[in-house]
Amino acid sequence: METDTSTKSAGDEVNDNQLEGTESKAEPKTVELKVGGTMFTVSKALIEQYPDTMLARMISETWNKKDSNDQALFIERDGEIFRHVLAYMRDLKVKLLTKMAKRAVLKELEYFGFQNVDEDAVESGVSRGEAAAMIVATGNNHTKRVRELKLMQFCEILAFEFFNRYCGDGDLQMQTHMEDMLELGAPEISLHNWDESIFCKCLAEYGSKAHPNTCFDSDGFMSVELERLY
Repeated sequence: METDTSTKSAGDEVNDNQLEGTESKAEPKTVELKVGGTMFTVSKALIEQYPDTMLARMISETWNKKDSNDQALFIERDGEIFRHVLAYMRDLKVKLLTKMAKRAVLKELEYFGFQNVDEDAVESGVSRGEAAAMIVATGNNHTKRVRELKLMQFCEILAFEFFNRYCGDGDLQMQTHMEDMLELGAPEISLHNWDESIFCKCLAEYGSKAHPNTCFDSDGFMSVELERLY
């Protein structure tokens, strides 16, 4: 009796279908782009939101059939500017650090097929001059703060030395007398190259004030001031 080996059970067909599904390659969710030497991994779904653009054509059906082992698609454009193109695709706006890049970004969006882009969607930052001014101002503020902290430290040392010399000997009368002198601003001192407003602010913390005419270097300041106090 002959057996028909050409027939397959339903279970066999299911197993075959599962095997074919396993062997078939999953559709990629991202694409690799090399723009001016800079690598980008971009969501396919993001690009497909803009079907009329050059990028959408790059991941068309023809692109999807490329071997997955192929290298990334190379685009002869500026990779740094392309970052802003992707930012526009995600948020429909771009915020730049400088004003110089705005025109370049708008031109690049047009190149990749984004039509009628609102120029206000690309927000420019500060100019080079403005950026330089901000850097200088930040540096000046930092320098001023450092100088203020140094003066505060000096005043603290001065107060400590005063306490150590006159208040630590147990002589209540001397202690009260010298504290009154300090609170009344009897010492009049100043220091070369220090900002006057900072100088006065720090000295005022300890009841002292700056002399309007006399300047000393940092070593002379400490020496002369202690001599005047003592």
